[in-house]
Amino acid sequence: MRFTKKWNTLLWLREALERLPDGDWMIQKYNPPRNIEQNRLYWALLTLVERETWNDREYLHELMKMQFLSHKKLVKLWKSRKYVRKVESTAKLKRSDFSEYFTKVENFFLELWYHLPPKDSAEFLSLCNS
Repeated sequence: MRFTKKWNTLLWLREALERLPDGDWMIQKYNPPRNIEQNRLYWALLTLVERETWNDREYLHELMKMQFLSHKKLVKLWKSRKYVRKVESTAKLKRSDFSEYFTKVENFFLELWYHLPPKDSAEFLSLCNS
């Protein structure tokens, strides 16, 4: 293993590594899933659109996933070939990926004149508590 920082600044890491059994180990950067604030904003936006359009927010969620998180995949069965659409889950997205996805969804609805109210307003809190 090769470290760029001095051991005296990372004593806890050194001690943890010394307790590991012999073998090959790899340290990777942890990319946590989306956070609660991102999730709250996303569902508040879908709730706003639901109230305005009378479309179910779960339906809108599936529609947005189909629009921005899907891709075609070629499936070969015997001699036939078919394209199917694979839709990704938002729960498995990293924070940065979910942020990118939310920006696309937000821009989609902004073009239709739907936008979230200020975060400290009563209307926003009402959307979050729905």
